[in-house]
Amino acid sequence: MAHGFFLSALALGSVVICMILGHWYLIDPGMSVRHLKVMAAIFIAVVSARSLLGGYTSFLVWRDLAASGTDLLSNFVLITLVFYGQRVLFGLVAPLTLSWMIWQTVKIRSTQSATGILYVAVVFVLFGELLSHYLLVSTGYPL
Repeated sequence: MAHGFFLSALALGSVVICMILGHWYLIDPGMSVRHLKVMAAIFIAVVSARSLLGGYTSFLVWRDLAASGTDLLSNFVLITLVFYGQRVLFGLVAPLTLSWMIWQTVKIRSTQSATGILYVAVVFVLFGELLSHYLLVSTGYPL
């Protein structure tokens, strides 16, 4: 469970620091983009690690559900699946896609575009981590 909190803090921190750093490039466009590239790479690594942890935990949840004989059409499971789907789509897939887009725009020195994409990434990471913590409270697993 501690890994989930650690990666959650890293995801939020890396995307916010990357966005703030992107703003410095808007003020002084002549700066080297090396630092923004490093932060974008860290963001990609953290979101990838968060996705791997989510996949592993999802496997554990489904294994435990199958072993317990729980009715998969019960209201609790169906509602949890709705939130889980949102978590995966908005909290893992979208940030991973956006992190790749950020990396590509930084590579071509389009820091203004990267900063705009970072704004969207911050919103998705915040929403995804909120859903993750809701699922942790409701299921007991760090999804």
